Amino acid sequence: VRSDAAVRLGQLGYAIPEVVTGLIPLLADNSDVVRKLLPLLVDENSDVRFSVVEALGESGNASLEAVNGLLSLLTDSNSSVRSIAAAALGRLGNSNFEVVNGLLILLVDRDSIVRARAASALVQLRNVDPAIVSCLQSLLCDGNLAVRSIAAGALGDIGNASSEVVDGLLSLLRDEQS
Repeated sequence: VRSDAAVRLGQLGYAIPEVVTGLIPLLADNSDVVRKLLPLLVDENSDVRFSVVEALGESGNASLEAVNGLLSLLTDSNSSVRSIAAAALGRLGNSNFEVVNGLLILLVDRDSIVRARAASALVQLRNVDPAIVSCLQSLLCDGNLAVRSIAAGALGDIGNASSEVVDGLLSLLRDEQS
């Protein structure tokens, strides 16, 4: 009954914080609830998709079904949904190829918040692959101050002290806009 109530709330579009907060404990303990919520990831209402993604990210349920559902939203037409999907994948900590590749692609998204959240998510995955470091380095030259700042923090968190990373961070010290 609880899982049906959760699904019905999502279908009705109740994306208010109280509903999302109420769903989170159910998601962690009940894979049946997750399976019933996954169809809502393609709901026409972006607020519904956003809320379901937020709940999945907070749940800690990193099942293949949940991760694949979140991956599909990295290309959503709504930038808020793309951004929260990136954050959710970072929180779940699954650093398989599809997740990393999907997040790397978002580093060039047209929306600066999406780029910033993708960078943060990559750091949460604790994957220090040179390709990730290189992509984060490229964000040090991003046109958006917040993205540059998050990229600098991400590179610091990764702990890569290569000369390229150090030079990139030093260049931010000399940048009048930073």
